[in-house]
Amino acid sequence: MNLDFSGKLQKISLLLHIAVRHLLGGRFNLFFKNRFKRWLSSMLFFIISAALGIVIAMKGSPVWGAVAFLSLSVILSIVHRLIHGSIPDEARGAYATAVTSVAILGITIAVMTLIVIVSVMDGFSENIQIALLKTTAEVMVSDFDEKLDPRIAKLCLQIDGVKRADPYVESDLLMKIDGLERPIPVKLRGETSSSHKNAGGPDLISGSWNALDSESLVIVGSEMARLYLLRPGDKLWFITSNAALTPLGVMPGMRELEVAGVFKSGFYEIDQSMVITGLQSAQELCGLNGDVTGIDVRGEDPYKAPELAEKIKASLSIPAIVMSWAETRKNLYEAMRTEKTAMFIIESLLILIASFNITSTLFMAIGRKTREIGLLRSLNLSKNEIMFLFAFEGFSIGVIGTLFGLLMGVGFSLYLEHFPVHMPGGGSVYYIDTIPIHLSWGLVAVTSIASILIAAAASVIPAYKASKISPAKALRYE
Repeated sequence: MNLDFSGKLQKISLLLHIAVRHLLGGRFNLFFKNRFKRWLSSMLFFIISAALGIVIAMKGSPVWGAVAFLSLSVILSIVHRLIHGSIPDEARGAYATAVTSVAILGITIAVMTLIVIVSVMDGFSENIQIALLKTTAEVMVSDFDEKLDPRIAKLCLQIDGVKRADPYVESDLLMKIDGLERPIPVKLRGETSSSHKNAGGPDLISGSWNALDSESLVIVGSEMARLYLLRPGDKLWFITSNAALTPLGVMPGMRELEVAGVFKSGFYEIDQSMVITGLQSAQELCGLNGDVTGIDVRGEDPYKAPELAEKIKASLSIPAIVMSWAETRKNLYEAMRTEKTAMFIIESLLILIASFNITSTLFMAIGRKTREIGLLRSLNLSKNEIMFLFAFEGFSIGVIGTLFGLLMGVGFSLYLEHFPVHMPGGGSVYYIDTIPIHLSWGLVAVTSIASILIAAAASVIPAYKASKISPAKALRYE
């Protein structure tokens, strides 16, 4: 039993030795000897290029930093070639060819592209979600007739996982501005100043959230202030449902409020159409008589809002509508998730396409090494062992390409994260100042596993083809 196990280990060791020699084109010491100084100088030149790029990026020019890094890398690679010359033919190796280099480079670029693009997509989704949750409840508790007792907020606070529960009023009204003939539709939101003491709400550009304690003040969105040239102290008139009978007929009620500040949520539609006032003032404008339209519930993690909503729904003993932001903003939520999934699938196809280079490389190796395969078969190597030999070589190419791709993809993503690249228009066009990056290590792990598995699968067919070569025919025709 021990002899059989020892024999199997010796045969596996022999196969790995043959595969490594085939992959490197010779003995490892010869391969390492001719490349050690080249690797050291390459690493030194890379560090110099990266240091120059980072220094320029730290001075406020990340784009020029990247350009400097790439330019200096090209120049130093030419210098590297002039210093060291070409690799001797006896040390170059069967797999140190342009075909194999292209196969490794293809996997590298595909993995790098997948990591960078999906990280940018995640960054955009995260920015949109953060901006959305500044004025959208993680979990909204409301009633069918849009009237709710504000004391329900205290019941929500008793539920495990709830950090905050703030009553609010939200309604669509018409607003009149001096200089405009027609009123404009706005979304009125009434809140208390205490709901803005914790982080997570809109950013206040001017004014103070203490203005919400007054019944005659209002805070407007930054885009609304820009479009209608609103400044603190300007007067706004809101059309309410309190109608009055006059000699000219029934006239809608009007309520005057004064602009006290400007907020910015980072979401264009909200900043362009929303005004925030005190809770009591909003209740009077909407004729709620002390009621509210909903409770804004916040938990530990916005991504766990659906689970929190189910917990609140089961805990409340009164009939109420409980919805997470994933339901109230379902179209946007599903669009972001679908877009990210679709982009991951599309970019994964790049890895699949690049893996065909591994298949073609192995087929070329089989064509060149038919005689050697015949000799190995005549030395009593089984078909499975020959198949393992070529599959290991394809797997090694995939692992090398994946490692390089991970280093480049993660490195470039971290570079963009620490040295943001400003978008055209300075945020006025895309409403995001810089290219957002959110590097997920889970994505890195999934990409690595997927790339290696695809590379391994790409080597199966040529490895199977090599195992089918007859030793007699290989030796006769070669």
